[in-house]
Amino acid sequence: PAFVPFHLLPDSFLSWLAWVPDGRHFVGALNTGFASFQLWRGDIRSGTLEPLTNSELLEGYPSVSPDGTRVAYSTFNLNFDILSVDLASGVVSPLVNSARYDGWPAWAPSGDLLFSTNRTGEPEIWRKSLRDGTERPVLIPAHFNDPSTRLLVQSAVSPDGRSIAYQRWSASGTHLYMS
Repeated sequence: PAFVPFHLLPDSFLSWLAWVPDGRHFVGALNTGFASFQLWRGDIRSGTLEPLTNSELLEGYPSVSPDGTRVAYSTFNLNFDILSVDLASGVVSPLVNSARYDGWPAWAPSGDLLFSTNRTGEPEIWRKSLRDGTERPVLIPAHFNDPSTRLLVQSAVSPDGRSIAYQRWSASGTHLYMS
């Protein structure tokens, strides 16, 4: 495997990495120890990082759109929402927001967005059509025999769009599922 050095400040680290479809770039959340978790784009050929966002919010869990033009990500404050940043212009736009928790975005090959939410009072994974704005639950606690679902998070959509992998946190522990 090739090693590409990225020089970060001491006590800083990148997390939640997501590849851009060009195979040359990735997006990650950089924690510098001073300003927590802002989105940066890395170039594996040059070993350079450039900031994508600069807000007072904590940002993470990036997911790059199938066409490589936008990044959906979660913000962390009292009300978690999902925003996107256009990789060419740097314009930030809301994708999913409610009065409840909305986070852990995952792009589907169709361009739809899957995300975790508790807007019904239960932990669920929903799908949002970015074409018409409709939203609907995809996975709910009732889909499991064990009623102790605490979280349904970190979904990833298969390349053919037919399956998702995700974590389910319950009384029996944290487990990886495929549906």
